Amino acid sequence: ALFVGAVSQPALAQGELFVTNFSNNSVTVYSRTASGNTAPIRTLSGPLTGLNASLSRLVVDTVNNELVAANSSGSVTVYSRTASGNTAPIRTLSGALTQLNASMGLAVDTVNNELVVGNVNSSAITVYSRTASGNTAPTRTLSGALTGLSGPQGLVVDTVNNELVVVSGGGPAVTVYSRTASGNTAPIRTLSGALTGLSQPEWPAVTTSAAPAPPRPPPPRPRGGVFPTSHRDVLACRKR
Repeated sequence: ALFVGAVSQPALAQGELFVTNFSNNSVTVYSRTASGNTAPIRTLSGPLTGLNASLSRLVVDTVNNELVAANSSGSVTVYSRTASGNTAPIRTLSGALTQLNASMGLAVDTVNNELVVGNVNSSAITVYSRTASGNTAPTRTLSGALTGLSGPQGLVVDTVNNELVVVSGGGPAVTVYSRTASGNTAPIRTLSGALTGLSQPEWPAVTTSAAPAPPRPPPPRPRGGVFPTSHRDVLACRKR
């Protein structure tokens, strides 16, 4: 995911580094290990791309080999991961029914095949099928006073713990919900207050680990035979 403006956070995929460029409305791609004065290996830009100064977030979906961009003007555009030049998106989500409104948060949930968007102006999280396009209404919406959302800037879907983690710049706060939360639902926990050190937070990241494997059962006890325990002693088991 990348931030709009002069400061960008890179997205890594397939050994590549993706960067959004605010001043010329483009996405430039480099080798992951590129350094020095190195030209991009490809550039996505031009009027057909739909990229403009409202480009706010970028996600590389390595499962479906796609590049997903959120535009704060009210659209989500999707490209082949390897798209370059003046290439039109393979699908665009936009229109009044989408409820997209200054979309600054973006996550692609490849486990549950969903697209999750944070909308700053409406303080709402809208969720769609991953392949939604056109003027399509969300499958669910999280919004209202109880949610604690206030200008959600960034979000992440934790598929291991089945949670949705949202950063709100207006709080400032980090609020956590069930992944499938909808309507005017309160968070299951909230991180906020002077001791947190939060100051205009923009994007969360969550590290997870799978549950530890259950202990192996003990080996079966021998039913019979002779088992040496030393060069002098033997243990005999008699079959009943």
